Amino acid sequence: MTLLTEADLDRLAAFLASEASPAGAMNLAQLEGFLTAIVTGPSMVPPSAWLPWLWDAENGEDAPTFESMAQAQEVLGLVMGFMNRIAEAFVHDPAAFRPLFLRDARWAADDWCEGFLQATQTFDAEAWARLWAADAVQHPPGADHAGWVTPFIRLGDDEGRAVTQKLGDAQRWIDALVPTLAALHDIGKITLGFQATCPVWLAAQRFDELTRRQIPFSESDHAKVSQFFLQHDLRPRKAQGWGLAVGAHHGKPKG
Repeated sequence: MTLLTEADLDRLAAFLASEASPAGAMNLAQLEGFLTAIVTGPSMVPPSAWLPWLWDAENGEDAPTFESMAQAQEVLGLVMGFMNRIAEAFVHDPAAFRPLFLRDARWAADDWCEGFLQATQTFDAEAWARLWAADAVQHPPGADHAGWVTPFIRLGDDEGRAVTQKLGDAQRWIDALVPTLAALHDIGKITLGFQATCPVWLAAQRFDELTRRQIPFSESDHAKVSQFFLQHDLRPRKAQGWGLAVGAHHGKPKG
């Protein structure tokens, strides 16, 4: 599989900004944030479900005007290639992933986070809410841990941006995004034991001595925790099968 080049991304960005795209279409930064949430999310979302939101971020109803079938195939190929590029990054080295706004000054962190939040609120919203809540229970918000959802809220939500602008601490949340994404890319990675295996994430924390002593006793097998979370916390019957699949995705089911 050939991954997209930066030149390919420029072509996609140009189409999204052209008159052929609806006025409400996402820009490239929004799209990367949106696709990153889908890639790292709790379940697979088919392209048929998320593509309409690319062209109409407000309602998911509008559509682009292609000059020809060849152009439609080219643009959709670029979009799918973009998603594959993101997925490849999280499969091989999540901590090395660099959002578009860190690679290219033309793009803004607030657009990126807006796209990420939109995906979490449009698809699997209940499961994402459980994930944010579980994090809050395990790591109560405080000076040392603001919560996984906070960087996205403080950069991608209107009210959050107002607070960030007032406090002047945008760089804090930009710096927190990559470690958060690295930890988020699998549900089971919510455990303190697994997160502590990521040097980037651990270095960003300022744990007290008591918390550090708890790390060796926290489950670090993220596949095991993912399976347990799906089977016991999400409750629906279908989650039992999905739990086994997730638990096995690095080898075999975890019991």
